[in-house]
Amino acid sequence: MKKRLVLKLFATVILLFVTTESSAQQFKYKMSLGTVDSTFFYRIVLSPEVIAKSNATLSDIRVLDEEGKEQPYIIKAAAPVFKEASFIEFPIISKEREADKQAHVVVKNTQTSVINHLLLFIKNTEAKRNVTISGSEDQTKWYVIKENIALDNYYQEGNGESFIQSVAFPSIHYQYFKITILGKDILPVDILKAGIYNETKLPGTYNELPTPAMNPRDSSDKKSYIHLSFNDTYLVDKLDLSVDGAKFYKRAISIYPGSLNNSTAINYTLSSNEEASFPVGFKVKELWLVIDNEDNPPLKITNISAGQLNKYLLCHLEKGKSYSLVFGDSTAKIPNYDLQFFKDSIPRNVLEITPVRLETYMHTDAAKKNIFNSPAFLWSVIAVVLAFLLYASYKLMRDVESKKAKDKNA
Repeated sequence: MKKRLVLKLFATVILLFVTTESSAQQFKYKMSLGTVDSTFFYRIVLSPEVIAKSNATLSDIRVLDEEGKEQPYIIKAAAPVFKEASFIEFPIISKEREADKQAHVVVKNTQTSVINHLLLFIKNTEAKRNVTISGSEDQTKWYVIKENIALDNYYQEGNGESFIQSVAFPSIHYQYFKITILGKDILPVDILKAGIYNETKLPGTYNELPTPAMNPRDSSDKKSYIHLSFNDTYLVDKLDLSVDGAKFYKRAISIYPGSLNNSTAINYTLSSNEEASFPVGFKVKELWLVIDNEDNPPLKITNISAGQLNKYLLCHLEKGKSYSLVFGDSTAKIPNYDLQFFKDSIPRNVLEITPVRLETYMHTDAAKKNIFNSPAFLWSVIAVVLAFLLYASYKLMRDVESKKAKDKNA
C-alpha cells in the first residue's frame, strides 16, 4: 500500500510539472485588427515589427475574435522576383491576295527590340494550311524568316472561337512581318490578330526595415569588415548597398548572420556592372559583411538599407466583430486549419487590414485567471507534495528496517 502511495505521489509531481510547463506556453504580444466592416476575406499585413517578435517559422501567430476563439488563416509571402506576362498585339496592316494568287497578311512590329516568335490568333477551322513568315523594313523588299509552317489547333483561346498558333524563329528585328498562306487560289484561314507574348521579370515587394547601425573597418588582411546592428531581431530578406570609391570593381562579398564564425554565410559578387542588392533571408539582430579587396583600395560603403518581403495572412472575418493578432510564443506549433485545402477558392481581390498598437498580451479567459493555474499556487502544491513524498519515503524505509529487525529476532 505504501509503495503505491509513493508512486501515486510521484506521478502527481510529474503531472504538476507538465501542467506548469504547459501553462507557461503563452503569447507575449497583441495587436488590434479593429472592428470589421464587411464579412469577407482579408489580407492581414505582417509588419516587420510583428515578424521580429514572432518565432523563426511564424508558427506562433494567431487571429482571435473578441471571445478569444482562433480564426483559421493561410500565411502568404511575396516572391523575391515574379514574372508578369502580357500579350502585345501587332496591328494588321493588310489582308489581301497578291499577284502570286496567295493570301498575305501584313502586320506592323511595334517593338524596338528583337523578337523570336509570333502568336497567330486564327478563327476555328478544320482545314489544313501551311504558312511562311517573312520580314521587311519598307514593305517592298521581303526576306524569308521561316517557311512551310503547318497550322495546328494546339492552343484553344478562352472564348472557344479561335485557336492560337505559336511560330518560333531565330531572334530578329523587322519593321513588318508578312504571313503568307501557301497555296494558289485556295481559301485562306482567318487570322484575327497577331503579336508576341511578353514576359517581364519584376522585383518582389518589400517592407523597409529600420536603418541598421553601421560600423565599417578596413583590415590589414586586405578585407573590409562591416558590422550591422538592428534594434530588434528582424527577418532580413534583402540588403541594398550604396558604394563609393573605384569606378570599376568586382569583388567577393560574404554576409554572415550573427557573427563571423557562423558557417551559414552566403557569398556574392559586388560589381560596378550590377546593382548592389543581395538576397539574405536571415532572422537576426546583427549581420557582418566582409568584402575581399585583394590588392585594391578598399571601397566605401556609404549606406546600407534592409528590406523584408511582404508577408500576410488570408483570413475570413465577419462584419461587426473585433479581432486581434497575438504572437510571441517560441513553443507554439504551426496550426493545422482546413482552410489550407481551399486556398484556390479564396478570391484574388480581398480587403486589407494592418494591425496596430503593439502591447503586452494579457490572458483574460477564466482558466488563466483562476488561482489554481497560477505558477505560485502550482509551485506551492509541488512543495507540499515533495514534503509528503519525502515523509512517505522515510516511513517506508523505517518500516522495512523494522521488519528486518523483527525477522532477525524471530
